[in-house]
Amino acid sequence: MGYSSRSRTLPKLPQSRPSYEIKFGPDARRDGVDLANQAIRRNDARIVRSSLDEVNAIKSLLADVYKDAGDGRTLLRELVQNADDAKARRLIIVVLERGWPEARNSLLWGPALLIANDGAFTARDHEALHQAIGGSKAEDAEKIGRFGIGLKSIFHICEAVVYLGADGGTLRPGALNPWAGTGERDNADPLHPDWDRVDDEDLARLLGVAKQLLGGFDDGLLLWIPLRCRDHLDRAIEGQHGLGKFCPTPNEVGTWFGRSGSLTLLLAQCGNLLSIEADGAATGDTLSLRTPFVQVVRPTFVPGAWIGRYSDDLPAPDRTFKGVIENGEQQTLVLGVEALGRDSLRRLRSKPDWPRDPSWKDGRVEFIPRKALAHAAITILRPVDVSPTRCGACLRWAVFLPLDDDPDPTPDDLVVEKVGRASGRDNWDIILHGYFWPSQDRKSIPGVTTRDAGTGDNEVRNRWNRAVRDELLLPCLPCVLADAVTGIPESLARELLQAVAASRTVQANLDAVTRRHLLLPLVTEDGVRWATADASTTTFLSLPAWSQSPSSVRKEFPIRQRNCTQDVVFIDANATRLGGEPADWPVDRFDSLLGCIGTEILQSPQELSWVENCVRHVLGPQVTSDDARTVVAARWLAEKIGEGALVPTTEAATADQRIELRSAWRRLFETLPETWLVDVPVESQRAVVELAGDGVLGKGLLPIPFGRRSRVIVKSCG
Repeated sequence: MGYSSRSRTLPKLPQSRPSYEIKFGPDARRDGVDLANQAIRRNDARIVRSSLDEVNAIKSLLADVYKDAGDGRTLLRELVQNADDAKARRLIIVVLERGWPEARNSLLWGPALLIANDGAFTARDHEALHQAIGGSKAEDAEKIGRFGIGLKSIFHICEAVVYLGADGGTLRPGALNPWAGTGERDNADPLHPDWDRVDDEDLARLLGVAKQLLGGFDDGLLLWIPLRCRDHLDRAIEGQHGLGKFCPTPNEVGTWFGRSGSLTLLLAQCGNLLSIEADGAATGDTLSLRTPFVQVVRPTFVPGAWIGRYSDDLPAPDRTFKGVIENGEQQTLVLGVEALGRDSLRRLRSKPDWPRDPSWKDGRVEFIPRKALAHAAITILRPVDVSPTRCGACLRWAVFLPLDDDPDPTPDDLVVEKVGRASGRDNWDIILHGYFWPSQDRKSIPGVTTRDAGTGDNEVRNRWNRAVRDELLLPCLPCVLADAVTGIPESLARELLQAVAASRTVQANLDAVTRRHLLLPLVTEDGVRWATADASTTTFLSLPAWSQSPSSVRKEFPIRQRNCTQDVVFIDANATRLGGEPADWPVDRFDSLLGCIGTEILQSPQELSWVENCVRHVLGPQVTSDDARTVVAARWLAEKIGEGALVPTTEAATADQRIELRSAWRRLFETLPETWLVDVPVESQRAVVELAGDGVLGKGLLPIPFGRRSRVIVKSCG
């Protein structure tokens, strides 16, 4: 008994009907179409697509779409995608150095890549596996392969595949051989007919492998992908010929699947998989002794708890998610925000120009709106133990899975942007997923990563992509960034957020990013903490260099502000924010700030410098004497002079210290209108202090006892 690949014969007609067969000579064989092998029946008017047409289509597809045969990223993404679509919990990848030389099917003899998952392999999946250019996902919006083009990437490294599937204990073995049916006599592979069949002995071998890898095989799929070798490329007398010429070695393939970073990225975006494991083994009989390459696992993951899979997109509040991916002793923290449903996007789908696809039944067609969901999510991956010295990120566009998981993208990469200065495990990943319509080769998202306007259906596609980006996806960024930098050192948070804010992705779309929320660096007793605020209602005031402010100010000022009734947020003017413009300081708030600055602060050149910067920041570059805040600052300065704040300028231990203090004080005085200031001799300091203590100074007259300027103007503001 044997199991063959899918038959391509025409159905038999009743014997009572006359039929005839037309024979064609060699001259009639053109463009790879073997007309001589087709039986043309009088009552069968179908147009037949030959197996060579399928072969050429696969070759063209590989040449146009899959251009990374040298590193396997596309292949890895497709394998993960198909396992997750099957609702598998485990995906196991094994690079095998050699198979079974005694096997009936010679595809099982040499090196191979084994792919096993425990998702059910249904009859529909079985049918889809043999649709070289088609697939079963076109109507299934819940599957991440909705816009994909299937497992064709496996033919980068092989000429044919052997498989064994199971669904509820029902086994579905077979072979997937594009060369089957390319002969002149029957539907077999004319050069390697053994590639088309899995007999009982080979079935037993495959079943043993599946059970060894998965521990059981009531549900699952095992792909035996034989690595292409020169013996497989014998379809041309003059040289190598096949679906491709790339003949990878087991070591090369092992390198592809030993990248924990890529596996972690992909697992973070899956809706069902709990773990991905990559191993190496010597033979098919020594799988129990296989060598682990890498394993990534989500130990507490519940399917659908991170990025969900939906069949509808009824409007819903944004949903946050969080978890950990483990890779041996390393842990990656995963945080995200998911957005679903917007009425504006639903209206786009109801417009007259929305694309419609044909749905056929009994020879009649019904055109139904093309499936698209208003769904987006941002996922951030960062090390649990962040680097103490550097931080950077890769912003990766995704349609569920990232379109590119290259750890070191080029500056002109359309779907990955690297920012900051981190690399390797110190690098963060920010995955920007939307239910986009990517380009056919999945190398760009038209209208998002490219600026083409498009025409016809392409114009609608671009319009949809931009709407998903601007109305669903990017407005989630402030919230997920605020969550991601919570609990890490402030210096690293500053570096990371500054790099992200300066990225071309954010700069080109800042209005969309801040559509609903601002990301603000709030001042606290312990430093700066980033949080989100409502973009339409939040009023905030800014303070310069909060991390350099005197400790007593950092402690007292937040307490004073909490006691105020007016809802105002205070931020660090020198830390990264996304969106919004600070308001002008009200007089009472400025007076409250100055009240936190004690006399002892004004006796340190460093702290005095911060005070000067702060006063200058609040008053602004154009200081005017009719600004009530200016009067508040002058009165406060006079009060501090009366309390003896100027004493160190004449009594400091060294001349250098005295000069430094006087210079800092002069800069502070010069934040006020020049017409209010008058220089007096240093010896007059005691008199100035006494006048200030008596309340004489501060209404537009501030003597500066540090020497004389060449031009002295005395003018009172009354």
